[in-house]
Amino acid sequence: MPSGQGARWTSSLPTWVTLSPAQTPLTTPREAPVLAPDRTLQGKHYLLVERQEMQQWGPEVYEACWRAQDLESGREVIVGEVALPLGGSDLQRFFRSATRALLRSSELLNVFLEQGRGFFVFAPPVGESLQARILQRGLLSEQEATQCYGQIAEALQVFSQQHPPLVHGSIQPDHLIHVGSRWVLTHGSLLVAGGATQFLPQRNATLWSAHADLSLLAAVIYYALTGAVPPSERSEQQAGLQNSTLSATFAAVLLKGIHPRMEMRYQSASEVLEALGRRTHDRPERSRQHRRSVALDRVAQGQTRSALLAQDAPGPVVPPPAVEPPRHPSPPPEWTLLPGAEDLPPFPPGQDRLMALVWTAGMLLAAMSILLMAR
Repeated sequence: MPSGQGARWTSSLPTWVTLSPAQTPLTTPREAPVLAPDRTLQGKHYLLVERQEMQQWGPEVYEACWRAQDLESGREVIVGEVALPLGGSDLQRFFRSATRALLRSSELLNVFLEQGRGFFVFAPPVGESLQARILQRGLLSEQEATQCYGQIAEALQVFSQQHPPLVHGSIQPDHLIHVGSRWVLTHGSLLVAGGATQFLPQRNATLWSAHADLSLLAAVIYYALTGAVPPSERSEQQAGLQNSTLSATFAAVLLKGIHPRMEMRYQSASEVLEALGRRTHDRPERSRQHRRSVALDRVAQGQTRSALLAQDAPGPVVPPPAVEPPRHPSPPPEWTLLPGAEDLPPFPPGQDRLMALVWTAGMLLAAMSILLMAR
């Protein structure tokens, strides 16, 4: 893009980019042949149908996007291909980082390594891309452009709120899909998702950031309204918008997004949403974040207080078990000095039978005496 914003509407990029000595990889895999349509991957699981785009970043660094078919289910899928001069733990680290990022931002179905390349399988977007919309029915109206600009800016705001923040890295008209009444953003650069930005052109290192995503989005909206890539001169940008039937308010919003000076553009997605009058979409999220942070602070404070109390206590305190209240009133305090029946010592073992005989004899004598006296 002439203004240095990195917009690329072509299917391929120059191949003259080279790596500096500091960026030389640890291991260099054997260069595999270029893939062609009708090629199968992962044991004839996926059939490559058509290569939609390719970005060659260096002699051994590129990423491509394929339209493919899942031969097991018969449905269409999107296969992202990436080639990197990495091996061993460095390659595994890239795969882990890219998989985590893509799972949070796209509908990732499968990840595998084959022929020295990495492949990421996505569910295809069900809708019409912005590029196809322009080619078939012409440029967008101001209302359509405002809706598209605001909804994609909301998606970028969600990206920026992730931990770590997500960066798309290559917003182009083909990456904006109109699904029903919503505009959605497809997966971005695989190298950016995996954190392998050292293999990208370092002279444009500022392009691989959340701030650059906002600039690229503004350039795409300018293209959707005028049919041209934003020029580098401010006067030429204004002249391009004057030929369209845009309101002065929206034209000012868009010109700020593609300003030739980076520091004059929008610094966050919330600024774009506020300029578009979509502040109500940002307030509930802020309030939810505030309530969530307050709740987390309370939980953390409670855990800290419990930990401090546990340090001073001699040991764990177990609550006493529930005891059923007595059915009869307890005896007065003075009776507690008398031993209970269970506390009396037992009789000697040899006197139980003797005592029984004495009591029996006594009772018989008493009965005989009563009979004699009665006669």
